[in-house]
This record gives sequence, C-alpha cells and structure tokens, in this order.
Amino acid sequence: MRIDKFLHKFPKSKLYAWTGTIVSVIIILLILFFVVLPELQHEEDGGLMISFGDAVEGGGTVETSVQRVEQSSSTTAQEKDEDVLTQEDASVALSDAKRRQEEAARTEAERRLQEERRAAQQAEELMGDLFNSSTGGSGRTTGETIAGNPVGKGNMDGNSWTLDGRGLLGSMPRPAYSTNTEGYLTVEIRVNDAGEVISARIQKGTISDNTIRNSAIEAAKKTRFSSGKGTVTGTITYNFKLN
Repeated sequence: MRIDKFLHKFPKSKLYAWTGTIVSVIIILLILFFVVLPELQHEEDGGLMISFGDAVEGGGTVETSVQRVEQSSSTTAQEKDEDVLTQEDASVALSDAKRRQEEAARTEAERRLQEERRAAQQAEELMGDLFNSSTGGSGRTTGETIAGNPVGKGNMDGNSWTLDGRGLLGSMPRPAYSTNTEGYLTVEIRVNDAGEVISARIQKGTISDNTIRNSAIEAAKKTRFSSGKGTVTGTITYNFKLN
C-alpha cells in the first residue's frame, strides 16, 4: 500500500526515466564485471614487468643489490691498485732522493779530501822553502861550499842540514837522480861520536818516487860530520829541481 502511494506521487514519465537509468547502470556494471575486468586480469598475468631504476614493482631489488656489490668490489679493487701504484711511485721518488743525497755527500767528501791534500802539499812546500832559508844547528844556510865549514852551513844547491853541536866535514853529497822531478825530501839522520851517519830515513817530503827517496837516503849516509860526545839526531833536506 505504501509503495502504491509512493508510486502514485510520481508521474509515469519520471518513473520510466528512473527505471531506465537503473537498468543502464546494471548493464554497464555487468559489462565491466564480465568483459573488461577478465581482460585486464589476463594482461596482468601474462606480461613481464621490467624494472627501470629502483622501482619495487619491477622485481629488481636482488639484481640491484648484486650490481651494487659488484660495483663496490670493482671500486675497492681499483682503489687498492691505485694505492699500490701510489706507494710504488712514492718509493721510487724516495729512492731517487736518497741516491741524490748520497751522491752529493760523496762529491762533497771527495772535494774536502782534495782540498786537504792540496793544503798538506802547500804546507810541505812551504816547510821546504823555510828549511832552505832557516837556521839549523848553529844555524844558517848559505850558498857556500866550504870544506870543514862550521855548524849549519849549506851548499850552493840549496840543500841544508841541522845537527846540534856538530859541523859538516867536506861537501854534502847530492842524491843521484835522472828523472825530471821537482820537490823536496827531508831525511832524518842519527850521527855517532865519530861523525858518521849510522841511520837515515825519510821524514817528510813531496816526492813519492822510491828511486829518488832511496837515493836521498844513500846520500845522507855518505855525509860526514865533526866528532862529538854521544849520538845526536838531525835532518838533511834535499831540494830537487827540474832538469
């Protein structure tokens, strides 16, 4: 009864319109449910989803992790190689620097040694010059050759001797040498009571030729001095000039 009263309130035209609308909606829903939805479900089940980037729907989580691990391992290995190369370069640079320092130190040591040798040679030459002009024994060296000359006299060749309390008898024998040599040798001598040279040895000098050094020793042994009390020690200096 209530439905009939409700229907009588609406005109038939409106009732038909509502009825048509409801029927149309039902038909559309049926089409969607039985046609469109099964087709969409079929496409979703049959297709492959491709992962672009880090999308979760692509199923790419595992592959991305593997790629990241591989990339991290590759980067770590590359960094290790670079570290090794850097260490090798540093070792080479350190070795070169150390070698340069050693060479510089060696060069400096050689230079100092040469300077010391040069200074020693100059000092010996200076001492030789001083012996030529200094006093010895009673002491003065001159250019005279006098038999029985007093203490400290030399000869015209510039050779000199020093012997405390003794005088030279005769001339001073000269060393024999044929080489073109220049320099000096100082021979240390020991003289007995009779004025004979009982021992002689090279004390210093600028000549290293053994022949000339031995000749100087032999000449010193031939030298004679005045007699005196006890054994005395002195020197004879021979100067060699270029022939």
